[in-house]
Amino acid sequence: MTTLTWETVRAVRALGPDRSLTYAEIGARFGITGNRVANLLSGYSWKDKSFTPCLRSRAKLDWPTVRLIRARYSAGETGPALAATFGVSHVAIHFIVTGRNWRNDPLGFSYSPVRKGRGAMPKISPAQAEEIVQSRRSIATLACDFGVSEVTIYRVLKEHKLEAAA
Repeated sequence: MTTLTWETVRAVRALGPDRSLTYAEIGARFGITGNRVANLLSGYSWKDKSFTPCLRSRAKLDWPTVRLIRARYSAGETGPALAATFGVSHVAIHFIVTGRNWRNDPLGFSYSPVRKGRGAMPKISPAQAEEIVQSRRSIATLACDFGVSEVTIYRVLKEHKLEAAA
């Protein structure tokens, strides 16, 4: 194990922003472990007021991209479409637009997270309910045509059946 000096620490930190090297590769150059390199780059050890920590996360996105995702989602683009565009999972997009991840924007942009709770499906008007009852189309087709869930279609049909029986 190599004894660190400020000269070595500065040399390690100079390589930190270069994302082409892993912590293990940097450590091998200086005879230290990858964990030790991570501690040096994060500012956890060998604190120096003039040093800005290099937080080399494995994030695929950055703040400008997150802002773009939120804007496009607010404009109506779907999560799976955004996920395919930006090379992340639809779950990552969901976490971004709901505010679970990427909360505190360093530039101070405020963002109101999208909250889509249960029961958020559009309501059926009485005229639409009558059209559903009179229709001979399948439940799935009706749900798609009216932009509601199949459960909503079943509920409308059940309510009509109860009204007719009374």
